[in-house]
Amino acid sequence: MIILLTGTPGTGKTTISHLLAEKLGCPLVDINHLVDEKHLYTGLDPEKDYKIVDMDALEGELFKVVGLQNAVDLKKDSLKDSTKSSIKASTKDSIKSSIKASTKDSIKSSIKASTKDSIKSSTKDSIKSSTKDSRNDSSKDFSINPTKNSCIIIEGHLSHYFPQADLVVVFRTEPTTLSERLRKRGWKETKIRENLEAEALDICTWEAHQIHQEKVHEVETTTITPKEVIDVILDIIDAKKSFPVGNIDFSGYLGG
Repeated sequence: MIILLTGTPGTGKTTISHLLAEKLGCPLVDINHLVDEKHLYTGLDPEKDYKIVDMDALEGELFKVVGLQNAVDLKKDSLKDSTKSSIKASTKDSIKSSIKASTKDSIKSSIKASTKDSIKSSTKDSIKSSTKDSRNDSSKDFSINPTKNSCIIIEGHLSHYFPQADLVVVFRTEPTTLSERLRKRGWKETKIRENLEAEALDICTWEAHQIHQEKVHEVETTTITPKEVIDVILDIIDAKKSFPVGNIDFSGYLGG
């Protein structure tokens, strides 16, 4: 089983992923560490204090890590050529340009319609409670070595771009609480604001759902403990509970 843990920075991915890996006995891949270790970036953005990650190189490295580098799968190619390009076009270009637009009202009118509304309209009808069968559909696409990769956890705010997964969990945190966590990290206000807007607009959720559809679950981490989050994830894995996309709404943070 390949488990992707994603979400806006500060939502609890790192802490929870280590606890989950220990609980399940799974190897853990920290994407930030992998990017640094393998130099999977093309430069730095000094204004935003970000590494500019080479997404194709990262994806290739992740396929090696999970033991799928020799797999031949047309769906992977189509995801790279169509899904990823469309996501980059609709998020990197339109969402970021809209976020830079003049007011929060313009953000809400231009972005919210293309993200939160589209998520809810497309998922409430199409996403049902997940089952083990739906999560295991990926076994038809790749030959996973069960002894080497019986389970693996990939953690990081870019993890949902990896096209192969059995389960994707997006961690969500109320923006006011999230801002406090990010300020404790000493982040610049511009970087904090960008991440808070991304959280309010469901950006990670929307991107993850475009690739992984019904395999995506949203778990709010605002007030519950990491241990409680682990219990929720275990219930999802065992098909006891389902937390489909579209039930968490932080758009009120944007005002208006």
